[in-house]
Amino acid sequence: MNRLNAIEAIKDVDLHIEDVAGEDKRVDMVVDIFNRVNSGGTKLSKGDLALAKVCAAWLEARGELHKRLDRWEKAGFDFKMDWLLRNVNTVVTGEALFSALKDVDAPEFREG
Repeated sequence: MNRLNAIEAIKDVDLHIEDVAGEDKRVDMVVDIFNRVNSGGTKLSKGDLALAKVCAAWLEARGELHKRLDRWEKAGFDFKMDWLLRNVNTVVTGEALFSALKDVDAPEFREG
C-alpha cells in the first residue's frame, strides 16, 4: 500500500519547467542549456538539436537521412549523421554553423 501511495503522490510533485524556445534562441544556446540541465544524462550535439528542429516539421527527415547514410555505407564510406547535417546545412544556408538553420523550413531542407 505504501508503494501505491508513493506512486499516487507523484501527481502532486511540483516540477519547474523552463521554456527554452523563441526567435532569440540559437541552436548552440539551446544545446548548451540542455547539456547543463541534463549533465547526468546523454549529451546532445548541436546536430541533434538541429535535426530535432527539422524533424518537428518533416517527420520523415531522420529516416530519409539514414537511407542516404546507409547507401553511402554500402559504397564503402563511413559518414555520420552530424557530418551529413553539416553538409546539408552548408548547401542550404551557405554557412557551417547549425544556428543558420533557424530560418530554413522543411521543404528547403529537404531540397538541400
